[in-house]
Amino acid sequence: MVVLPRTKLSRRGFSLSVAAGLTLGSTSWARAARRCQLFVIARSLNANVVHYEARLDAANALEREHPLLAYWVMLAEDGRREDMSWFERQFAYGWSVVSLEPYRLELSLTAFPQRNVVIRVDTAGGVRAEVRILGRAAALQRIFVQLAETGGLSVRYIDLFGTDLASGRALRERLEP
Repeated sequence: MVVLPRTKLSRRGFSLSVAAGLTLGSTSWARAARRCQLFVIARSLNANVVHYEARLDAANALEREHPLLAYWVMLAEDGRREDMSWFERQFAYGWSVVSLEPYRLELSLTAFPQRNVVIRVDTAGGVRAEVRILGRAAALQRIFVQLAETGGLSVRYIDLFGTDLASGRALRERLEP
């Protein structure tokens, strides 16, 4: 079981403190020709979720400088979008780039480093996040983190939700630390 250090509750409820991620520019996302929704990370603490989007240029290739954008959607409040703090990007919901090509990005999520996620852009400009779920190639839709409060906050389990790329069947896998 992974035990996370105690943290102060914030308006988002809680920040997972794990390995460092990649720093994002706060205003550079506005230059992207197109943004495409990929997946979300939700937690049991409250209804707020982190959305991840691919940033494409005018040629439908991944933006070279900042190919991924992540931000909060404050569903526990009024549903507004809110930028993540530096701390959240670095230690909770950021990522590190493993490899970047014009139509393929492989990354490691700070909140879920167990499996790399691959972002692919197809010839028609469609974009999806792929990860292995139950040993099968799948389009990632959502990651859910179940927390347990036992003195400090700890992760009880992580659920991955996606669609099998071969069969189109819904997949769900539970990972227990």
